[in-house]
Amino acid sequence: PLDGARDGRAGGGHRAPALDLSSLYAADPSRRPEFYGRQLCSPYRPSNSFLLGRTTPSTGQNIRDPLPNDLPRNSVGRALIVDARNDDNLVLAQLQLAFLKFHNAVVNHLEATRPDLDGVDQFNEAKRIVTWHYQWIVLFDHVERRVGPGLIEQMRRRPGRRERDVQAPFQAADLVATALALHHATLQPAYDYNRVHRAGGPFAAATPALLAGFTGGAGAIVGDLRDDAHIGDTGHVPGGKLRALPGNRIIDWRRFFEIGGTLDPNRCQRLDARVAPGGGACRSAGGGGAGGGVGADTALGILQHGVQLGLPCGQDVAQFMGLPVLTADDIAVGPAGAVARAHGMEARTPLWFYVLREASVLADGDRLGPVGATLLAEASLDLIQADPGSFMAQRANWAPELPAAAPGTFSMADLLRFVDDVNPIGGA
Repeated sequence: PLDGARDGRAGGGHRAPALDLSSLYAADPSRRPEFYGRQLCSPYRPSNSFLLGRTTPSTGQNIRDPLPNDLPRNSVGRALIVDARNDDNLVLAQLQLAFLKFHNAVVNHLEATRPDLDGVDQFNEAKRIVTWHYQWIVLFDHVERRVGPGLIEQMRRRPGRRERDVQAPFQAADLVATALALHHATLQPAYDYNRVHRAGGPFAAATPALLAGFTGGAGAIVGDLRDDAHIGDTGHVPGGKLRALPGNRIIDWRRFFEIGGTLDPNRCQRLDARVAPGGGACRSAGGGGAGGGVGADTALGILQHGVQLGLPCGQDVAQFMGLPVLTADDIAVGPAGAVARAHGMEARTPLWFYVLREASVLADGDRLGPVGATLLAEASLDLIQADPGSFMAQRANWAPELPAAAPGTFSMADLLRFVDDVNPIGGA
């Protein structure tokens, strides 16, 4: 959801795929000044820095001051952001906030290092730096963890790759997104979130239901309406209604990224084609079994969408790519495999199910197998290379310019260290 602004190429209300951080930059200060701060002298024009929201104190956990660690909100608790979906889950909302702060930190960095820039020139340069570093993170931190080290660079350097049809990413994005709907299969039933919400902490580890509850989208943050007796309470949240995000719900990023120290970050579930018991709720909506797996309704929806798109079966894709093809016995493993065999899908397997089973059989669930890795790497590179504003289109040999643990590269951990807001509420 950090990407994909509305675009004519995508047609009626759909979002064209692009790794361009459109959830930040679809509205610049001249068009949506309410998203930005104000200059401190007349005529008080919008500044180049995003507004930030403040939390409320949580004195029971020794968090006594409001902190600038929530999304900016209007009087009824709605987030002032381009894409409202990014306030439907607390981890996603805090990630959106991290990128707002990243932009602001880059603006401060430019004020110190490029005093010749101001106004729209400063904003555009900050946007370029933030977007290019984000694209690097997607390729060489996020995607490479899924596909294995070196594959992105190997594909990137392949002769003739840049001559591919630039419209292909927009035509194929729905296909790839359906084939690689991986996040449902990797979510945990609960997360160590900060020093308050963790296993063995004052409050239990954060479930998906709780993470949805402390938001202004689907959750209990209702701003000034908290005092309105006609506004109903929201489940999963103590008190039912919130004026703003409590300070004890600010994320500790050390528990989600390898930033350093003694904490072991939360891990994804291993990739596998499991279907969770207990009806249709997937874990991202608060359901699913204790051992993980994809909710039955979610799995059915992904499979049906693949049929509507006319996706080929996994075996045909593997054969077309010249990659190892899973056997019927590889597919028909475990309860989900038994269902596949019962429906005659062990020899011609839906692509999404095949990609998950391939990851389990050939990579022990730690990363994608050959078909899934190739699809993800190719699609990610296509999206960036087809974007005329990307670092690959503008400056093919560009390397990250901001400070990093390993100079010349950049990771999500480096981004959070640059923002200097890794664990705002402190503690173990």
